[in-house]
Amino acid sequence: MRKTSRAIVLAIPLWCAVLCISCPSVAGTLAYQGSSPDSRTKSRKVANAVVYKNKKYGFKCVLPETWKGYSIIVGTWSGTAHQGENHEGTESGPMITIRHPLWTKSDPRQDIPIMILTKAQAEIANDLTVSAAPFGPQEFSRNAKFVFALPPRFDYGDSTGTEEVREILRNHPLHPF
Repeated sequence: MRKTSRAIVLAIPLWCAVLCISCPSVAGTLAYQGSSPDSRTKSRKVANAVVYKNKKYGFKCVLPETWKGYSIIVGTWSGTAHQGENHEGTESGPMITIRHPLWTKSDPRQDIPIMILTKAQAEIANDLTVSAAPFGPQEFSRNAKFVFALPPRFDYGDSTGTEEVREILRNHPLHPF
C-alpha cells in the first residue's frame, strides 16, 4: 500500500507538468485556480489595493494601486448553448469589464472582463459557445445568486498589460458577498 501511495504522489506532479506543456489553455486554468501568493505579498498588496465593489451582483474585485482611476464598462455577453443534437438555445447575461486607467485607443490595455451567469447558465457553461474558442467560460467565483466567469481566451492577444492582468487573476481578486 505504501509503495502505491508513493507512486501516486510522484505521478500526479508529472502528469500535471505534461498536461500543462501539451495544453496551454489548461496551464492557464491551473494557474488561475491553483496558485496562491505567500501571506506577506498578499497582505502588502491588499494594504495598497484599489477595490471595485458591485452591489447589484454581489462581488468586489481587489486591484493593485496602479489601477486607481479604473473605469467600468457594463455590457452584455451572449452565446449559443448546445444541448444535444439539433437543439440549440441562445443564452445571454451581463458582463462587467474593468478597464485600466492608462487605456487609450492608440494603446489599448488588457481589460478584466467578468461574465455574470445565473446558476442554470453555469451548469451548461461547458456547452456554451461565447467565442471561437472550443471551450466555454471559466468559472472564477460565485455567490448565492450568480456565478462569475472569465470569457474563453480573453487574454489571448498581445495587448499591453496582459501579463499584469494574469498576475492579478492569479491572486484571486474577486470576492463574492
